[in-house]
Amino acid sequence: EKVDGVCSMNGTANLLEYTNFQEAIEESFGGRKADLPLEYKNRSAEYWPARLTMPLSFTTRGKDTSVPPDSVLRLVDILTKLGRRVLHLHRENGGHSTNNEDATKALEFVLEG
Repeated sequence: EKVDGVCSMNGTANLLEYTNFQEAIEESFGGRKADLPLEYKNRSAEYWPARLTMPLSFTTRGKDTSVPPDSVLRLVDILTKLGRRVLHLHRENGGHSTNNEDATKALEFVLEG
């Protein structure tokens, strides 16, 4: 209700299935996903697409092994079907990075509302 827009660059939408950087995530979330699965689910946008009513932009890269794009691809598909205002900039050959052109487009999309 208090968010006017969301811009995710090379992010994940499902922390229950995400396996990288677990030590840092566990510290931030207050424990392991095996012990706190509801906390991890609550912080996973893929489970709550109905809450995402604001403009959203996403950048993903097909060869990103740090934060694979699969959960964001699924979320974008659901949001599109729900008729949300979504911009998705996917580069099949990129790794874990967003170039300046895509970052600018993603931010401008959200700021335009």
